[in-house]
Amino acid sequence: LHQHPMPGKERVEMEDALKHLHEASWRGGLATMESLAGSLGITNEAAGALLDKLQGRGLVEPYQGGWQLTSDGNA
Repeated sequence: LHQHPMPGKERVEMEDALKHLHEASWRGGLATMESLAGSLGITNEAAGALLDKLQGRGLVEPYQGGWQLTSDGNA
């Protein structure tokens, strides 16, 4: 399955979002849309759209009121 390359800004945001989720998990917590927005300096709406994109790629999943990485997202 060939995916089109993402624009640079979008790729960086997605990588930063995955990093945020990984760090939240490492600390024993969950990332939320609000924590992601605060971490990346974006609106809650933009954070929600970013989480939707990551979920569509199979990298994150909703979990107990927050978000966690899937095994693919942890790779």
